[in-house]
Amino acid sequence: MDEDARRWIAASALIGFGQQVYVVLRNQLLHDLDLPMALLGIVQGMGAVTGVIAGVAGLWLLPKLPSAWALRSGALANAVGFAVQVGATHAWQFVLGAALAGFGIQTLTMASGPFLARRV
Repeated sequence: MDEDARRWIAASALIGFGQQVYVVLRNQLLHDLDLPMALLGIVQGMGAVTGVIAGVAGLWLLPKLPSAWALRSGALANAVGFAVQVGATHAWQFVLGAALAGFGIQTLTMASGPFLARRV
């Protein structure tokens, strides 16, 4: 197996693990900041909405861009999205962070297939 493929597998495992741990801890963070728990639905929904937007945009853009570029962009958006949420003190920051993370994870998912197909 190609070294890039091994790196991708390791990165995917870390992203998946980190995302699942954070999703559980986000509830506690909202509670600790005295933000309304109703915000949780908006935060979850925003990630899904921007994921759909990334998916539609990706159908058009990803064939025109190198998959390595898309993987880096997706990883950066995902990391920034989670960092914004971790540092959030206001509701809008959680929503913005969720939007970035949703966009990033969808971009990563869509770019992964072509990237790996050329390497495995």
